[in-house]
Amino acid sequence: MEEIKMWILSNVKSVLVVGILLLIGAVAYFYIDSNNKLINEEIKEVSHSVALVTNEEKEPNTLTTINVDIKGAVNKPGVYTVASNSIVNDIIKIAGGLKSNASTQNINLSKKIMDETVIIIYTKTEIKNAQTTPVENTCKCDETIINDCLEKQASVIETKDSDITSSSNSQAIDKKVSINTATKEQLMDLSGIGESKAEAIITYRTNSGLFTKIEDIMNVSGIGESIFDKIKNSIII
Repeated sequence: MEEIKMWILSNVKSVLVVGILLLIGAVAYFYIDSNNKLINEEIKEVSHSVALVTNEEKEPNTLTTINVDIKGAVNKPGVYTVASNSIVNDIIKIAGGLKSNASTQNINLSKKIMDETVIIIYTKTEIKNAQTTPVENTCKCDETIINDCLEKQASVIETKDSDITSSSNSQAIDKKVSINTATKEQLMDLSGIGESKAEAIITYRTNSGLFTKIEDIMNVSGIGESIFDKIKNSIII
């Protein structure tokens, strides 16, 4: 013990220097370690924030289901809620398949469906008549959404069919406008019926079916009692 004490006393400076160096080393180690932990925590917080922002940007624009309205020559027409990646052919299957007289000649069966799409399946007779009947500004219909082209063709088909039964009518009735078969131009000849109201009448009878009585025309948006009073003596169903 005496030898150790003597050695320490004779080397006190060296011992102090070593002790100070060890102390400095320990302080530096804990300082660096603390900084590393803070940096790692900040990196984690930034990564978490980026992930949240990415998810928030993706979620609002993602629709898992959409609503589709299918009409015409299918077994179960109606509005269906389907997967957002559905195509026209999928909707036809959901609607019970095609009727025997249906035609998909003007339909792109592989077309992807958007929300609130309306699909009309026409019969073979309607397609044939639309192709053989001259129509001013005829357009090529390969879309599934109701558009001016299909409405124009539908009105021509209705007018042609009505000519078969109208030949036996009296001259007085012939002068009246049939709200079920008249073209847009014929409807515009009626008092108070402009282009927009004529198109509304054609759209209504295409989507909701033919009028059963002349008073039903007041179901069309924009046509009230005042306009009906002006045209009631000039129209028939």
